[in-house]
Amino acid sequence: MRYLFLLCFYFSWAQNDQKVDFLSAKAHLVINDQSKSVAGTVIFDVNVISKIDSVRIDAKKMEFDSVYVNQKKVNFKNSGSQIILFEGFILGKNQISFKYSTKPPQTLYFIGSKAQQNLQIWTQGQGKYTSFWMPSFDDVNEKMVFEISLVFDKNYSVISNGNLQKTIQINTENALWQYKMKKPMSSYLLVLAIGKF
Repeated sequence: MRYLFLLCFYFSWAQNDQKVDFLSAKAHLVINDQSKSVAGTVIFDVNVISKIDSVRIDAKKMEFDSVYVNQKKVNFKNSGSQIILFEGFILGKNQISFKYSTKPPQTLYFIGSKAQQNLQIWTQGQGKYTSFWMPSFDDVNEKMVFEISLVFDKNYSVISNGNLQKTIQINTENALWQYKMKKPMSSYLLVLAIGKF
């Protein structure tokens, strides 16, 4: 019983100590099965609750470009495991946006090939590994509403979290799938699955 009380105290304290609340993430992703890479744009809606000196987003082995806070280009630091933002924030609602690219060493898996008609691409971010393929949060207590749009070969199926809003053919080879959630969840639950299902 004593341990249960301590556990409840820890989680209530952690929530009260929070200075930044990430509300939603909108990601537009392009998967390249040849280079086994992902590139995209991510927009976070953020509520700054009290004065902060930096905001950190988990992002392992990624490259970043066009980093903005509230539509103003800002300086940032890429530690190799996080993107660290330290300017441009105001109390209340904020927006963070950037472009990124990565060749994930794990968590986003490319199996088979188009040539052999057995290509499958899928994620397994269980625990704290989604940040290998999409900037997100290894902390399971940070929950957001995700909206994922993804460009890939139109002859494949693409599955992600939430409801499929639309599928649009964008050129002779590719289509765009757009998924949207209604309720927040932890980043480790984010999933992509691509194949001929």
